Amino acid sequence: MAVIAPSRSFDGSDLSTNVFGKVIKDGVRTVNFREDKNKEGNFFFILPPYKADAMGRGVSWKVVSIRDNFGIDVKETFAVPQRCPIAYFSGRVKQFYPDYAKVEQIQQAGRTVKRYPPFGRLTNKVLFNVAYMSALQLGAHVLTLPQFGGGEHIEAWHRRRMPDGSEAPLLNNPEAAIPVFIQLKKDAVGQPWVVTPEASKTYKLPVELADASFLYNLDEVVHYPEIDYLLDKLQSFVPTEIFNRCMQGYQLPNGHVIGAASAVSGVALPSASAVPVPSVGIPTAGIPTANIPGTGLNPSAGLPTAVAQPMPIVGGSIPKAVVPSMPISAPVEAPVPQVTAPSLSNPMAAAPASGGYSIEEARKFLAQGR
Repeated sequence: MAVIAPSRSFDGSDLSTNVFGKVIKDGVRTVNFREDKNKEGNFFFILPPYKADAMGRGVSWKVVSIRDNFGIDVKETFAVPQRCPIAYFSGRVKQFYPDYAKVEQIQQAGRTVKRYPPFGRLTNKVLFNVAYMSALQLGAHVLTLPQFGGGEHIEAWHRRRMPDGSEAPLLNNPEAAIPVFIQLKKDAVGQPWVVTPEASKTYKLPVELADASFLYNLDEVVHYPEIDYLLDKLQSFVPTEIFNRCMQGYQLPNGHVIGAASAVSGVALPSASAVPVPSVGIPTAGIPTANIPGTGLNPSAGLPTAVAQPMPIVGGSIPKAVVPSMPISAPVEAPVPQVTAPSLSNPMAAAPASGGYSIEEARKFLAQGR
């Protein structure tokens, strides 16, 4: 590939707050702020774009919809797949059973915190290709920041004006990159993330950190859970009456629709694993495979043993970052997916007038065609 010029705006670049588990696949190098070297924060370079959008503008980050606080005893976080059954359920449970969907304020360790309903809440995270300023030889890593109070500061920098009225310099210009201090403050009251560009000096990035061939394809590093796993877990802790009514009309990935018969008769639905649900394939992570010129290093082989020369920091140490002050707002649930009505070309269109096939009827119907 080649070095893609960074852009101030591109498809998916808007990180303002009015835009509405395991998230990263195994084998992808990530930044972990619980590691000793990052507990007090660190300086990173936000790397140049990993692809171009339809208009040829460089795409530097990716926004991923996340559901966290999912479950009762064990809370999970996962990237939201297409046609997510939890999103469908959460939209309908707020309509039919508002008390079950309440967000409560509770006291925990002397602080007032929010307790979310068992189906969790939606939020957004932003993925970046970054490099440690003090260890460029380690290559590209994937940095995950919350959109609110984290990733939005990167985009806000690109939209700001300098005192003379000129546009702020791009943080990830490979010819003049600006380091960014990032820290996750433990036990912080309020906003825990510090994201502060330090523009007193710029640095030229080596081609190994600028060419898209050496960067992660952020479209391919996200891990999405299987639909049947989400259905099974949801059914395991949601009362049967609530599950039946709120999942009525949900269209499975194979096109079949959960009917109303079971909910109307009060008969519990069978386990979600008994419903034919095709597996959702997880693409191979977009791990860079090209050797770094002149070093014989291959990022996909893990951390390199050779040490390349890092860029010098001229003029002493970089000044300490200032914690940005940002308001906190509540995330917004995704809209309820619309269920496509059966057509004459769909065998399920012959559903009984009670509202569609029940799960048991659907299973018998499918068994006849085997």
